[in-house]
Amino acid sequence: MRNLILTFCFVLFSNLLLGQENFVESIYFETDASQITTDGKAQLEQLVERIKRKDIQIISIVGHTDNDGSDAYNDQLSKQRAHNVITFLESNLNEWSAVQIDYKGELLPIQPNLSAHAKQLNRRVEIYYIKNSFHLPNGFDVPFQHFEINADRDTILVVNAKGTRIYVPKHAFVCSNNSKNGKPIDLMFREYTNAAEMAFSGIKMTYKENNNEQYFNSAGMFEIQGSCNGQALALCEGKSLRVDYAIANQVKDMAFYRLNKVNNEWLKAQEIQPKKIVKKPVGKPARRKRRIRRGHFKEKRCPLSLLFSKTQPLQVQSIKRNDTVKFHGDAKGKNLEFDNNANGRNGTLLASGADVGHTYPDIIEGLNVPSFGVYNCDQIYQLPRVVQVNAKYKDENGKEIVNPYLVSLIDLDFNGAFSFDANNFRCNPNGKNALALFTTTGDLYLLDVAAFSRLGVKADGDYTFTVTRANDKVKNSTDLANYFGIKI
Repeated sequence: MRNLILTFCFVLFSNLLLGQENFVESIYFETDASQITTDGKAQLEQLVERIKRKDIQIISIVGHTDNDGSDAYNDQLSKQRAHNVITFLESNLNEWSAVQIDYKGELLPIQPNLSAHAKQLNRRVEIYYIKNSFHLPNGFDVPFQHFEINADRDTILVVNAKGTRIYVPKHAFVCSNNSKNGKPIDLMFREYTNAAEMAFSGIKMTYKENNNEQYFNSAGMFEIQGSCNGQALALCEGKSLRVDYAIANQVKDMAFYRLNKVNNEWLKAQEIQPKKIVKKPVGKPARRKRRIRRGHFKEKRCPLSLLFSKTQPLQVQSIKRNDTVKFHGDAKGKNLEFDNNANGRNGTLLASGADVGHTYPDIIEGLNVPSFGVYNCDQIYQLPRVVQVNAKYKDENGKEIVNPYLVSLIDLDFNGAFSFDANNFRCNPNGKNALALFTTTGDLYLLDVAAFSRLGVKADGDYTFTVTRANDKVKNSTDLANYFGIKI
């Protein structure tokens, strides 16, 4: 009778999955145990990253056991295994949609329970998922700038014309096999300066402080990564990069934050305090900075190499001691400031020019970067009230949009954007809210501030948004910024 039930359930479950391409991943357990193993946690962490990237969508989680023990005991054991997997996923995901959870005990073995190996395969939780076909258009994904550097030399990377620089000490990197074999290092840098660039970055823009959810009003966010010969790099213990960062926006009460890639939570890395302005004595000439003029650099004492990004208008390949600078493109003939003592400064976090307590300088000096990842210069704020929206969408012709996928909410009062599942999101009812929606087919729909305001979203509830298809007008983050009137 048990075998008849087994056959019926298997056929029924197969029919439920018919008609769509489904995938399954199994998490295995020790005998008579429901705790997730080390290998199981590693598998689940990879699934979490795929869920965060919207690569996959979980549809059901089913617990199983081998046939040791009674039916009732195995039913309870399989239920606990499935519950533990759900708990792990929920604790590692900020946004989690409810999925079907089931437990089958010993009812659905992968193989007959005739050997220890077979029983091991049957002690499992199966995670059924579908692969999402959606891929973010390239224009909405901020590209990396690439710098090729010699890891055996101190190096300054001039990242952009605004003045952002990265100070790289020599012998700062280690790779997985602990050897770089003299190969050049590929250091990658990208920054998110406005809400349109942040809109579909997938980077979390909320911060937990004293168990309260705060929001980021960004003065600029950047990411640094590194590789050598295709292998990921890490910074050596005791080594760090130093960044003088040209902020994108002036905000009050700023601090420097690092995104923890393990739990996707922001950590405060450094305080940034405005610096009092010290007036120089009248008549005392200001110290002149050494300059690179018309393509020549004649400072013989400089032990550093200075690199400009290959993808920026200002491009300098390298500067070595006593060398002539090789200019390219728009950089030819420009005067570029270079401080010979830059790598030896204390890093006060502030350049000159701060308005005490309010305005920060355009360049924040001495930001400490002890590991590769995402960093943010930010003000945090807390909204007095947030409403939960259950959303449906229709186009300008009144036709329902049946395949919404990802929505980004932009409050134009702040420099930040918040990505949500398209059907459920939170917002500030008093904010200057704009909305950008991608469907699973890659269609982009937009709702400007005026249209959002007319809907009157003031309380938790169900709302239908009439959005405008914008594929022809908005093809990248710059177009998105112009559409919403975001300063870039």
